[in-house]
Amino acid sequence: MAQLEVYRIEHDQLDESAGTAVLTGDEAHHLLRVRRATSGDRVMLIDGHGTAWAAELREVDGKTALFSMDERFDSWREPPVQVHLGLAILKGDHWFAALDGCVQAGVHEVTPLTSERSIAGWKDNKAVRADRRSLEAAKQCGRGCVPPVHPVQPLVRWCIQVADATHKLIAEPGGEPLPTLIPGETAAVAIGPEGGFSDAELEQFAEHRFARVDLGPRRFRAEMAAMVSVARLIGLAESAT
Repeated sequence: MAQLEVYRIEHDQLDESAGTAVLTGDEAHHLLRVRRATSGDRVMLIDGHGTAWAAELREVDGKTALFSMDERFDSWREPPVQVHLGLAILKGDHWFAALDGCVQAGVHEVTPLTSERSIAGWKDNKAVRADRRSLEAAKQCGRGCVPPVHPVQPLVRWCIQVADATHKLIAEPGGEPLPTLIPGETAAVAIGPEGGFSDAELEQFAEHRFARVDLGPRRFRAEMAAMVSVARLIGLAESAT
């Protein structure tokens, strides 16, 4: 299927039995006022949880757009494995750049982590911005899932939350190569701040059975390390299927 514009729609705006959907709010504004869509234009509607519908614009009523829905796609353009990224808070826009790239690479969920060496803080406006950035990145690359950005967590609490992951990994020089995940597996990946995790934090990861993985001979910035980790894990899994 050719790449189509992607719009997020809520379930209460869908009527699958009737094959119709009504888009409202900011998404409708972008479709109608920015893209200037007209009757007959086709888009993909996503619910943000992996399901997508091919749809055709039928009618415009003020600030709303009425669609007829065609084929439904479950787990649309989603990888066969799930990667949960724990990313230490970074200064400036670096954390959001990492989020953008990781969403496009296929990350399943993201948690900002407090760390001893993190310079920046995390406020409510950053959480709102992160949710918006995740949606924009998902729409940009055309995927059905909008990865949730969870509330900021201390490192130890996050380790406990991801205890059931098939693979628990921390990107650190001198570690083992990244594993090749098989379909259905999950991976929790921790990326430290500028300067990396402290020795005490590395010991905490070891206590929670996180394995060190090496990303290769080149040294990456924290945001690039996050993107490389997610992209390689998912790429290896997808190439193996």
